[in-house]
Amino acid sequence: TNGGEVMDSGAYIGNAAGSYGTVSVDGAGSAWTSYGDHFIGYLDKGALSITNGGAVAVTGYASIIGHCSQGMVNLDGAGSTWTVNASLTLGNFDTAELNITDGGSATIKSVVVAQESSSNGTIHVDGEESSLTSDNAIWIGKSGKGKLNITNGGLVTSLSAWIGRNRSSDGKVIVNGPGSEWTVLGQGNTGLGIGELYVGGIYDRGILIVTDGALVSANYVSIGSLSTVTLDVGNGSTLKAGLTENNWTGTIMNEGSIHLAAGAGAVPGTYTPICYGTMEG
Repeated sequence: TNGGEVMDSGAYIGNAAGSYGTVSVDGAGSAWTSYGDHFIGYLDKGALSITNGGAVAVTGYASIIGHCSQGMVNLDGAGSTWTVNASLTLGNFDTAELNITDGGSATIKSVVVAQESSSNGTIHVDGEESSLTSDNAIWIGKSGKGKLNITNGGLVTSLSAWIGRNRSSDGKVIVNGPGSEWTVLGQGNTGLGIGELYVGGIYDRGILIVTDGALVSANYVSIGSLSTVTLDVGNGSTLKAGLTENNWTGTIMNEGSIHLAAGAGAVPGTYTPICYGTMEG
């Protein structure tokens, strides 16, 4: 607190059975830099709180929340930052939660939510200027149950994304409210196509819900046979495929279901909730 600084070569919060570890980084100028791997809830419960302009940076090979136990990170307030220059796993054989609120900002190399079939992971990005930026890919429900909520003007950006990745997975993303956006665009080595958003695949289930004026955009969108995309109509909720400079003339490959539902207060008229150049499937 109060501008204090800590540096280490790696950290474990909640490292032994029966333990409960907590770390708080609070206030402008307060900083924690970890030059090794970072585990929050390793063998028992662990929690990290970054508030009121505090800053945490992780430069190791891996960062895991909820490894064989419960882990949580709360990132709250304008100027509060969490930078992870590695892959972040949220839920690895247990339950994990990441809350980004009231202007907090997280920048992470890549994000895997619910790594194993027994895992549960949830990300909440809530409030104007609250943001999560992945320099690579985001997997929501890679093998377990994963969820991403973007609400009240929250912003998420990734180079590629997959909702529900493997046969046992269950991925769900809700983007709700004016100013709430998920953007899947850019360049990078992701293992997926650049700027591609996959809602499920052949054997896995993904759900994407866009409501109350929210926006989801990607270069290319694929909806698997077991998966569903739902948009409300009349409140400005939109799914866009392509790029701004080509007037969103990208491709949507639909082997699943697209549901259009009248939003509360929608008036009669013509709406364009989906923008694309080609619809296949």
